[in-house]
Amino acid sequence: MKKLSIISTIILFIFFGIKEIKCQNLANGLQSVSSLKLNGSGGRVIIPGSVNTDISQGSYGAWVKFNSFGSTYQRIIYKEANVELFYFEPMKRFEAEIVVGAQRFEVFTDSLTFKIDTAEWYHLMVTYDTSDFKIYVNGNLESVNSSPRGPIKSQPNSWGIGASPSSGAWSFNGEIDEVTLFNRALNAIEVNSLLCNQIDTNNSLYSSLLAYYKFDENNDTIASDEIYGNDGVLNTGVSWIELGMPNFKPHIIINNNNLSSNISGVNYQWYLDGNQLIGDTNQIYSATQNGDYYIEVASQYGCIGASDVESFVLTGVDDINVTATVEIYPNPTKGLINFLNSNNIKTISIFDISGKEVLTSTGSNHLDISYVEKGIYIVKILTKENQAQIFKLFKQ
Repeated sequence: MKKLSIISTIILFIFFGIKEIKCQNLANGLQSVSSLKLNGSGGRVIIPGSVNTDISQGSYGAWVKFNSFGSTYQRIIYKEANVELFYFEPMKRFEAEIVVGAQRFEVFTDSLTFKIDTAEWYHLMVTYDTSDFKIYVNGNLESVNSSPRGPIKSQPNSWGIGASPSSGAWSFNGEIDEVTLFNRALNAIEVNSLLCNQIDTNNSLYSSLLAYYKFDENNDTIASDEIYGNDGVLNTGVSWIELGMPNFKPHIIINNNNLSSNISGVNYQWYLDGNQLIGDTNQIYSATQNGDYYIEVASQYGCIGASDVESFVLTGVDDINVTATVEIYPNPTKGLINFLNSNNIKTISIFDISGKEVLTSTGSNHLDISYVEKGIYIVKILTKENQAQIFKLFKQ
């Protein structure tokens, strides 16, 4: 097997350019091990009433994923007489309700702008500060009701996860994970921080928790509360399932000299020996040298997860062989380059041997480089299908 030449190494390092990463939350690797699966036919977790969870204001929420939308209502979190979070099928939306005084108030998502399906996990969080009642989905504020004034009606009744604690009617059909109850209304930044990780004791939100059900214990009958030990009991129709809330900590998979992230995201960035690999922003990276690699993956929820570092040793590879749909000639050239199939060219970039870009151009059937110095150059052509083609060019 022939080792990669210096030119080939440069070719692999020159790619599309870094995509802008707008995500703000850094995933630290605390991830869900399991979740609860409810059958939609009465399955629920029954949590005894407690003075600790009889909130006058606060926040409550969970991660959910549907199996089916059959029922009119699907209850997610339900406390007798004063607190609810559910899915309402006739309007195809999430809804939350609280009772303040003798009146019931609600917030809900807009079914025209927010579509819900069975293929996705959704993070739901409801907040109330005695004046503004809000619902967030995947970190986005979906609705505000500023009509209620005063505390939530006091009722130290039992809670139900997936249905009412006293009845299996309108039960949830799908998976529920990471049920949380806070003693205050979280702000938007705090809500977003819950999209990336579980909450550990070092998290600033931990001290505000009144109840926290991670559903990671995989116990047959008990759902443990991490805060006050107000444990829930699983009834028939509830089972444990591996994994839960979307996992934002990537792991590197090694296949010969190809490195890849085990999870998909909206942005990727590879690093070698702690240094950013400029332009290497795909899920798969073809390694060209030994070293310590890791990848950052940005998720659709606004989180950036970093993998552990993987020490990698090349196994030996052939020189690069690119099957081109665009061709260049003459090569070597004294200045003018012509392109075959130029109608498929989106952009043309030329780099010197150090990797420095010397020129860039939009699609054309020829390019004049007579003004550049003699030497070896790399031509990167991006096609209209966003495929990169790389050529080694000799300038005389």
